[in-house]
Amino acid sequence: MDNRRTEELIGCILTALHGKVCRIIQYGSSSAHSEAEFAVLTPYKISTDEVTRLSDAVTEFNRKHEKSISVVDIDLDSFLKWKESTPFYQEIDRTGVVLWSE
Repeated sequence: MDNRRTEELIGCILTALHGKVCRIIQYGSSSAHSEAEFAVLTPYKISTDEVTRLSDAVTEFNRKHEKSISVVDIDLDSFLKWKESTPFYQEIDRTGVVLWSE
């Protein structure tokens, strides 16, 4: 994904969560299911309303750009606690590139 679209996606995520984001990390590699995968680390477990806003923002981004972007939200405390022992968190930690940080 080019820099302009990456910046647009970051803006969509920050807007959807009203800026309550610690880090946005692109991780993994492209697959048949997704053109890019992103982890959004938040300072707390986000609410149902925030999950909906984030999902809607990503869906709209995908529709607008004919992309298949995958975004997962993770509260920072859980990520830090489990990143050494949870394979999914290990992958994010090992392959991730921080695109945005507070």
